[in-house]
This record gives sequence, C-alpha cells and structure tokens, in this order.
Amino acid sequence: MLREAQHERVHRVLRTLLSSCPGVVVAVVANKEGVTLACEPDDPRADAVSRAGTAVLALAEGAALELEAGQVSQVVVRAAKGHLVVQQVSAANALAVYCAANAALGGVLVEVATAVKGLSGVV
Repeated sequence: MLREAQHERVHRVLRTLLSSCPGVVVAVVANKEGVTLACEPDDPRADAVSRAGTAVLALAEGAALELEAGQVSQVVVRAAKGHLVVQQVSAANALAVYCAANAALGGVLVEVATAVKGLSGVV
C-alpha cells in the first residue's frame, strides 16, 4: 500500500496524465501481482486494467528474455474497442493505461513515458 504522501503524488501524476490525454479511460499503478495501488478516475475496470497490464508486461518480458532483446520499455495492446499501454515504473510496480480506440495513441505513449518519470522514486 502507498503512504499518504506517496498516495497524493501518485494521484496527482495520474490526474495530469488523464487531463493531458483525451481518450484515456483509466490509468492505474499496479504491483507485479496485478493488485491496484492507485487509479484515476475511480472506475470499475481499474482492477481488470491492473491484472491485464501486469500480465502482458510479464509476457513481454519473458518474450524479450527468450529473444535476448533487452529490457522491455513499453507494451501496447491495440484492440478494436480500446488500447492498453503498460510501462514498468519500478522493479515492483507498473503503470497501465486503458484508452479508447480513437485516442491519439502516439500522444498516449509519450504521456505514459512522462508519467512514469513522475512516478519514478515514488512507487
């Protein structure tokens, strides 16, 4: 769980991400087990985004290891009705963002990377 100061900073970073990226439905910080540590906004899909995000990140890391491709920077799942973008924040936590299919994915990728920098050292 997050301490109060961490909680406030994490939520501030997530709110900034949402305000700068039209089309983002929910953004979560989750631990490696897929447990939601923080989310914005409060959305019933938050836990599903956490679980899916950490699962695809683990799968991508395994594939990169098998292929000797190096460290995974971001994972993107593009689907007909929405996209999932996941990036590791620390050894134990990741940021997962679910956005609408019509969201500007390039902008989302940039803002996710920026948010991860803001979360670095906090979670």
